[in-house]
Amino acid sequence: MPIVTIKTPSGESVKIEAPEGATDNQILMFAKSQGLFDEKQNLDQQDFIPTDEALSAPLPEQKESSVLDKIKGAGEAALTLGTGATAGALGYGLGSIEGAIGELTGRIPRGEGQKVAEEYASDLTYSPKSEEGQGIVSAITEPLSVLPPIIGTTPVSTLRAAIPKRRVPKNIMKNSAMKKAMLKREMAEGNPNIETLAKTLNSEGDIVTNKISKSALKTIGDTELNRETISVLERLDPASKKQVSKMLDNITNKKKFPDLDVRPSHVMGESIGNRAQALATKNKEAGKRIGNIAKSLKNKEVNIQSPINDFFTELDGLGVKFKKGDDGWVTPDFSRSKFTGGNQKDMNVLINDLLNPSTKFESSHKLKQDIRKNINFDRAGPNRMDRDSQKILKRLSSGIDDVLDTESTAYKKANQRFSKTIDLKDRWEKSAGKDIDLFDDLSSESLALKGRRMSSNAASGPEFKKLMTDTDEALKGLGVNFKDNIHSLNFVVNRLDDLFKITPETSIQGVIERGVDASFSPVAAARQGLESVKTALSASDTKKISALKALMRQK
Repeated sequence: MPIVTIKTPSGESVKIEAPEGATDNQILMFAKSQGLFDEKQNLDQQDFIPTDEALSAPLPEQKESSVLDKIKGAGEAALTLGTGATAGALGYGLGSIEGAIGELTGRIPRGEGQKVAEEYASDLTYSPKSEEGQGIVSAITEPLSVLPPIIGTTPVSTLRAAIPKRRVPKNIMKNSAMKKAMLKREMAEGNPNIETLAKTLNSEGDIVTNKISKSALKTIGDTELNRETISVLERLDPASKKQVSKMLDNITNKKKFPDLDVRPSHVMGESIGNRAQALATKNKEAGKRIGNIAKSLKNKEVNIQSPINDFFTELDGLGVKFKKGDDGWVTPDFSRSKFTGGNQKDMNVLINDLLNPSTKFESSHKLKQDIRKNINFDRAGPNRMDRDSQKILKRLSSGIDDVLDTESTAYKKANQRFSKTIDLKDRWEKSAGKDIDLFDDLSSESLALKGRRMSSNAASGPEFKKLMTDTDEALKGLGVNFKDNIHSLNFVVNRLDDLFKITPETSIQGVIERGVDASFSPVAAARQGLESVKTALSASDTKKISALKALMRQK
C-alpha cells in the first residue's frame, strides 16, 4: 500500500500506509481506527499513579449505546465475520437508517437522508469502526482464535488482492464483459477466493444477463446475495454443475424427509474424499515402484554412514544417553532428553539397526521405511512425536535418500514422484484426524465439515484451502485431473444452505450467516435485531430447485 502523510488533530504530521484509491477522509478514519491519535490518552494512562486520591476519582462517563449503535455494530460484525454482505450494501443500509431517522426527527433536512446513506456506503469498510462492532467481533473471534479478513477499500484493490498473480485493469468495474470473463477464468483456474470475486464483481452493475440465469434469479429472489450466487452457478464447469444438481437433490430429500441426514455439503465431502483417495492411491503406486527399483539393486554397495553419524550427534545434543548390555544391545535413555514422543520400542530397534547398518542398497531403502514408521507413530494422538524430534528423523531419512539417489538415476526419479505425494498425504492425515478413514464412504460427512473451514474465519481455514489447491496441482502433475472445482462447490454449498436454511440456525455459522442476511434489510433489522430476514420466500422450495436445476442443465 502507498505511504501518505496526514496531519493529526494536534497539527503533527504522521506517515501511514493507506489503501490505494482511498480518499483523505477515509485515510483519516482509518488512522483513527488504528489508534494513531490516541497518544494523549495513552500518556495519561501511563502517568497514572494509584494513590488513594487517584483511585477515588470518578471514572469517565460511559455513553450508553444507542439502538442505532447496536444495529451498526451487529452489521459490522456480520460483515467482518459472515459470508454474505458487501461494504457498500451494509454502509448504504446503515446510512439509510440514520438518514431516515434523521429526517423523521428533524435533525437532518428533508431530502438529505440519501446523502447520509451514500456517505456511509463510501466510508464503511470491512474493518469494524464502532465500539459495538469491534466488541461483537472480539467476542466471537477471540474464543475461536480467528483473525477477521481485511479487504481492499475499492473494488479494484480487492480484486488485485484476490488475484495476486494477474494484472487487474483499472476500468474493469465499468466493463461487464471483462467482469464476466474474469470470474469465469478464475473459477476455471481454481482460484480459492471465489466468494470475494463474486461479491466484488457484482457490487457495481449486474453481471447476470443470461435469460435462464435471470429467470432463476427471479424465482429464488432478486437480492444481492442471490445475484452473486447465480453469477457463479452459470459459470460452473460441467462436472461442478453435475455435483450441484446432486446437492439440489439432497435438499429435496432433506425437505421431504427431515430426519434424513443428507445435505449439500455431503456432495462436497464426496469430492474432497475422492481427491484424498486419489492421492493415497498415487502415493501407494509410487511407493511400490520405488520398492521394486530398490529390490532390483539389492546387492549394490552403498555407504550411508555420514547421515547416521549426523543423527547420533543430534541425539546427543538433545541429551539422549545410551547403555550397552552384555549381549551388545544398545538401549537409549530418553527420560532426561528433549526428544519427545514416539514408540520407545520401535526407536530402540531403529537405533540398533543404525549402529550396525547394512551396506546393501535395498536394506538401506527399507531403513527409510522404518524411520517413517517411527515418525508416523500415533500421528494424531497424545504419544505422537513432537515436531523437533520428527525433524531429526526426517533429516536422517533425507540424508539416506541423497546417497541412494546418487547411486541410481531410476531410483531418484521414482523417489521424486513419491516425494510429491508423501508430504501431501501427511497433511491430509493430519487434517482429517485419526477418527476419519479417508477410504470409508461414510467419511464424506466428516470431510464436508472439514471443507466448510475454507469459507470460515477459523485459523485452519486458509490451511485447508491451500491443501485443496496443492492436492489438485500435484494430482494434475501425476495425470489425475478432477474436473469439478472444490472452491466453487464450497461457495455454492454455503449459498444453498443459506437460501434453503439448511445450516442449523443454532450453529455458529448459521447465526453469523443469518446476521448477514439482516444487514441487507436495515429497517427490518432495526425492528427485529439480528433475526433472519427471509427475502426469497416468494416462490416455493420446489420452484427454486427446479429453476436452479434448469440453470445446471444449461451448456
